[in-house]
Amino acid sequence: MLQNPELHYLDNAATTIVAPEVADVINKAMREHWANPSSLYAPGARSEEALNAARAAVALQEPGALFYLLR
Repeated sequence: MLQNPELHYLDNAATTIVAPEVADVINKAMREHWANPSSLYAPGARSEEALNAARAAVALQEPGALFYLLR
C-alpha cells in the first residue's frame, strides 16, 4: 500500500496501515523500554521516563488528549 501506489485500501474502519517511520519508533521503544514502567528497578524507571516523555509529546501536539493520557 505505502510501497505500492497502485493498491487502494478502503477498509480503514477495520485497520489502518502504519507509516514506516511510526513503526520504526514503536519498534525502538519496545526494544529499549521493555520493562514495566510501574516497577521500582532501574529499567522500569527508564521505561516510565520514556512513557512520560511520549505522553508529553502527544499532549503538546493535541492538548485535548491530555485528559485521556493522565487518567
